[in-house]
Amino acid sequence: MERYMLIDKYCGWPKISLMQDGRLIMGTYNNPSHGGLCGEAECWTSQDGGRSFQFSGYPFAPEPDTTQANDCLGIAHNGDIIEGITNYKTNEKGERRRGPMFSRSSDGGKTFRITCEELCMDAVPGCGLIAMFGHIVQVPDTNTLALSFWTREPNDPEDYS
Repeated sequence: MERYMLIDKYCGWPKISLMQDGRLIMGTYNNPSHGGLCGEAECWTSQDGGRSFQFSGYPFAPEPDTTQANDCLGIAHNGDIIEGITNYKTNEKGERRRGPMFSRSSDGGKTFRITCEELCMDAVPGCGLIAMFGHIVQVPDTNTLALSFWTREPNDPEDYS
């Protein structure tokens, strides 16, 4: 068994997908906490079967006071890389706003374009959080699926009981 330290001082739970050209693409979070520190989702690629990875690009532009955590990653039918995150941004009032976002790369993870912002935020009444996790997978008819979950955050302390 071989063991490797891929990236030091990053959060765990990286997502790794096999690209059509045989390279591996990995999505990860660039801080050593699970969303407790502001930071960005990043993509890294490997050309040697995962023994080493090199930084490839940011799926979403870095922003101050923003946490781009809870991500999912996968390959579309046409070979594009798709990355999804739960974007936590602190606004001028100090409130944390949350919303799923998706971006797509057609050049192997070097550059990305945002394809959806704050998707589904009003889809579930009373929803406080929609989080993205795991792998984006291909399904028939050129569709892709991403795993997410939602939760209702109580507005009133009595809602906890």
